[in-house]
Amino acid sequence: MPACPTPDDTLTAATSAQDVMTWYDAHARDLPWRRPGTTPWEVLVSEVMSQQTPVARVVPAWQEWMRRWPGPTELAQAPTAAVLRVWGRLGYPRRALRLIECARSVVEQHGGVLPDDLDALLALPGVGEYTAGAVLAFAHGRRALVLDTNVRRVLARAVGGQALPAPSLNRAERERALGLLPDDDATAAHWSVAVMELGALVCTAREPDCGACPWQAGCAWLAAG
Repeated sequence: MPACPTPDDTLTAATSAQDVMTWYDAHARDLPWRRPGTTPWEVLVSEVMSQQTPVARVVPAWQEWMRRWPGPTELAQAPTAAVLRVWGRLGYPRRALRLIECARSVVEQHGGVLPDDLDALLALPGVGEYTAGAVLAFAHGRRALVLDTNVRRVLARAVGGQALPAPSLNRAERERALGLLPDDDATAAHWSVAVMELGALVCTAREPDCGACPWQAGCAWLAAG
């Protein structure tokens, strides 16, 4: 088995970061929560909804949700039954209940404004490491680790030479991702969403389209055959 590339290998080069960002700019899906003017709260809701639910089902539910409850103040006051009805076919309704709890905490502890501090975000009900990182990166354009299933799979293959990542996130994965994450805030945020999209559209769990991947030339998994 070939040795795993280190953070000094091909994929850490600035050109490689640029490759995946250029690919993203040409192929990214037009998702409503990626559009200019989207609030941090809207990003958080989209991330919670997208956990274990296909994006095609999330988009209409997210749009209806934001029409009814555009911010934490509105959601904190919403009847639970109405919230669960709108949640509908997304599955795992406990996520909707946690969003209500989160909204109430934001109202009670932060004056209705979602905090932009990592520790404060992690202290909110239902907000874990991934969701907090996504809010910081995608809503605030900051350098933050955003390690969802798609990103973990892309990095496991491209850098680790593994078909799939370990069942649970570990320290080595975090360190590898940090080593690849560009230093500049805006570039790091761009890179994170690009790698996530690459995993969703190209480097999929089954039947990845390696020929369409901007990282194919330096991919350790592809090189290993």
